[in-house]
Amino acid sequence: MEWQVAHMMPGWTSSDFDLESDPDADGYANALEYKFGTHPLVPEVSPTSYRKHLSSFELTYPEVIGRTDVLLLPKVSIDLSVNAWSDGGVVITNESIVTNQALRTATFPASGDAAFFRLEAEWRFILGSVVARTLAQY
Repeated sequence: MEWQVAHMMPGWTSSDFDLESDPDADGYANALEYKFGTHPLVPEVSPTSYRKHLSSFELTYPEVIGRTDVLLLPKVSIDLSVNAWSDGGVVITNESIVTNQALRTATFPASGDAAFFRLEAEWRFILGSVVARTLAQY
């Protein structure tokens, strides 16, 4: 893939650029770095933000629009159990679009005082999909 080749540098191996790898150890898998438009070898301050309102929670994140081979799927859970993650009730809106990058907000209805959020980056291939699940969790 062009993105992986463009970021390859001496001292790094091709496995450092696997979709689920995190060579800069900033907590964002390469599939997320690709979709966020961030650099896979430069640790980032969180490109995501979180807000709680009276009746909802919001997760805001950047997304490179033209990279349609990866889908960002916001999920919420109230107890962190494996099967508790859901996108039920999530509404995604565009906060702004500049050139090829959108700032999106995922709004979840509040059903209590606490919630945990994550973004799943799903990479689409012709013969199936690979899913990176190492991401922003709040």
